[in-house]
Amino acid sequence: MKVAIVTPFNDPEVGACVVRVRALKKYFLEKGAEVDVLAPKRKGASGKERYASL
Repeated sequence: MKVAIVTPFNDPEVGACVVRVRALKKYFLEKGAEVDVLAPKRKGASGKERYASL
C-alpha cells in the first residue's frame, strides 16, 4: 500500500501537527506501507534533513 500524507508542517518544525504526522508515518510504516510526506518548503529550510553527530 502507498500512503501520502499532505500537511502544511513537517520536520524540522515543531508543534502538534508535526507530532501527529510523525505518528501517522510511523504507524503506516509499521503496517508495511510506503509513506511519502508532502509539505511546502518553508523559508530558511534547505529541503534536507540534518541530524546531530553522535
